[in-house]
Amino acid sequence: MIRNTKRRLEVFTFYNHTGLTRHFEKMARKGWLIHRISSLGWVYRRIEPKDIHFAISYYPKASEFDPEPSEGQKTFHEFCAHTGWMLACTTAQMQVFYNEQEDPVPIETDPALEVETIHAAIKKSFLPAQITLLVMGLLFGWIAALRLVGNPIAFLADPMSVFTVCCWSMVFWLSLLEITMYFRWHKRAEEAAENGQFLDTPDTSKVHWTAMGILGVGVLYLVLNIVGSSDQLLQFIMAGMTVYMVLLFILAEGIKRLGKRLKLSRNVNRTVTFVLVFILSWAMSMTVTFSAMELREQGILDRGEKVTLTEVPLHMEDLIEVEGTYITPLSDSESIFLKQINITQMPHFDEPHHSVGPNMEYTIIYVKMPFLYETCKRQMVKDLTQANRLNIPVEYRDRLEPTDPTLWGAEKAYYVVNDGVDWESNHYFLCYPDRFVEIKFSWEATKEQMQIAGGKLG
Repeated sequence: MIRNTKRRLEVFTFYNHTGLTRHFEKMARKGWLIHRISSLGWVYRRIEPKDIHFAISYYPKASEFDPEPSEGQKTFHEFCAHTGWMLACTTAQMQVFYNEQEDPVPIETDPALEVETIHAAIKKSFLPAQITLLVMGLLFGWIAALRLVGNPIAFLADPMSVFTVCCWSMVFWLSLLEITMYFRWHKRAEEAAENGQFLDTPDTSKVHWTAMGILGVGVLYLVLNIVGSSDQLLQFIMAGMTVYMVLLFILAEGIKRLGKRLKLSRNVNRTVTFVLVFILSWAMSMTVTFSAMELREQGILDRGEKVTLTEVPLHMEDLIEVEGTYITPLSDSESIFLKQINITQMPHFDEPHHSVGPNMEYTIIYVKMPFLYETCKRQMVKDLTQANRLNIPVEYRDRLEPTDPTLWGAEKAYYVVNDGVDWESNHYFLCYPDRFVEIKFSWEATKEQMQIAGGKLG
């Protein structure tokens, strides 16, 4: 079946009329004429392959919420039609014309006026959007940096945190690139216009496609982490939020188009669209949240973990005899940088000896990237010695005292002690070539128990 329309994702910058005209001419030679440009993609209609000239003109007073072209635009469109330039489509302040004549008279004949018109259009939509994204990228990047500095282990072991900071970093750098490239072009274009010359606009599409590729890899990695998890609650929330974002995007475009068909004024259409999108956004996010909570409450969604009980490296039963039923709460997180496992073993809450029975807890940090080894070690030492808690006097803080690492089969081993208390902590910090272990017993471990624990954890 022959399709008469084609929808594509394009990444051309709004003011890059040089690159846009070349692209439209290339598509026309393949038999596709641009028909509509929107946030849902660029739509082309099938034509007979031919050489067609294109021109981009900007009308600063226009808006994407306008129900129809203004009288000034209509007059301009009619003037262009008389010279063979037919209107292909419009989007916000940008107007796309095509001409099938072999050597048509250009629409823009005054380079100074073209630069002035583009700048006026850019100040209305493109620059505010890019500056907003730049500020948001800087803000969220700064927040992520604070989290990374404050707790690099938790941050780097969480694939969502890594994915988020990558996204906002790309937003920041792409926005900075676009703003810088535009002002650089604008200054040079004004100088060229003084000599009666038109200056081609810069093309950053390759950079955008590269960023899209990196984003695609990041999305794939995030999806694989979520799908590979047995946490059904997380899977439901992420799936729900994905559907919610896609629907919101489609509904926002649909509401705006409906307002234009109903001939609503620019301000009314903009207000109605923003208000409805806000209400729909709130309603859909609340629906996903409360649905997840209700399904979790009914036991339909299970918040499992990637690490199962059979994969727990060390059980208390490996070290001592236990009586009654024990539970093993565990949690883990993993990214391309680190994997963190937290495990606790304690008597079941129903056991009479729950409050006095032996218990054990430990954390394993698997360092996948060797260059992060020292960073992780510093963070764990900082946490263990409570160096990040200024409200605790130095004499009451824990400190690390070296102990015999051979008992644990480790490279280095430390005993966590506190001179301000009169009890033994039975708390150890172990360093292995590719991991760190923090382990705490409720009893005083023997050398034999240390060897068994070290053999299973190291």
